[in-house]
Amino acid sequence: MTPQLAGFSQDFEKIVYTCVLITGLSRALLSTQHPSWRLPAIADPVALAIKPFPIRLAWVLLVLVAVAQMTNAIGMSSQVVIPVRGFVALVISGMIGALLLRVSKTRRALVATGAVAEAGTTLAGVIYAFASVAVVISLLALLIGYVSMSRFITYELVWLFIIFSGFYLLIQLLKDGCEYLFSPRHSTGKALKQSLGIGDARLEQISIILSGVGRAALLLIGFITLLVGGFGSTLGQLATNILAILGGDGLRKLNIVPGNLLHAVFALFLGIYLIRALRRWLDNEFLPKTEMDPGMCASLSTLFANIGYALVILLALSSLGVKWTNLAWIVSALSVGSVSACKRSSRTSSPA
Repeated sequence: MTPQLAGFSQDFEKIVYTCVLITGLSRALLSTQHPSWRLPAIADPVALAIKPFPIRLAWVLLVLVAVAQMTNAIGMSSQVVIPVRGFVALVISGMIGALLLRVSKTRRALVATGAVAEAGTTLAGVIYAFASVAVVISLLALLIGYVSMSRFITYELVWLFIIFSGFYLLIQLLKDGCEYLFSPRHSTGKALKQSLGIGDARLEQISIILSGVGRAALLLIGFITLLVGGFGSTLGQLATNILAILGGDGLRKLNIVPGNLLHAVFALFLGIYLIRALRRWLDNEFLPKTEMDPGMCASLSTLFANIGYALVILLALSSLGVKWTNLAWIVSALSVGSVSACKRSSRTSSPA
């Protein structure tokens, strides 16, 4: 087997895995045959409207991307390779745009008929707006001749769908698993109560802590996967890159380039959202289950938020390529700010 053919076979295998993930994750999220199993808050008409698009997108990706890679593998000229890539980007962008229009039309029809649509969330609205803007930018880039940019945007949209869907299902699995294992109504929870000698309240606290820690770990891994992976990435490549980032080797080797600026902005906004979500979880779920007074709960929540924001800022600076040796003064300033904010929160929340 020639090197070109071997490379094409490996790339084609990656495409097949990607298409399988698109189809499987879509079926798991939509659950059109069993609406009661559906995890996201999606109305039945909307789910039925989305249903045909993932399988069509998977087949289009399988055929067109394989053709594009074949033209590159057999050594065709750039006059052939670039138009083929542009056609692939055009078709994928058109399909994603048609999906967004179909969803919007279905939801407007539900509202017009007085039916109850799914409960909207801020994150869902941001994802819809981001996907719409990305499709428009991809088509405009293709129109003015930036084929590579359009191709990159369409592939990243597919990759974002895979990561968001996969980690959403993993988080739900972790949450339900912790609730089942530590529930006093099930045999595992009863066994833990007898072996550890704890009550139902402590058992519930353990469940919430493990669920929260696991959720935070999955969110962190998912965020890193967005940055280090891409369309066609294998599990081995993702694991190697994630371990390199978590070990610090990848961050130390980063240099400030225009591409890193987008990563830094994305890391900043996503990190702020994650910190706010975790703080709401602390305030609404975990801390009320403890026996601490409200002042201590407020202090812990504020301290967690400040430390989290400090880590997000450091991650954004690292994504820009700032060396760790140059971040010492930033760490000192953020540490002083966190302690001062915690003291102010304690004085404010303590009774007069």
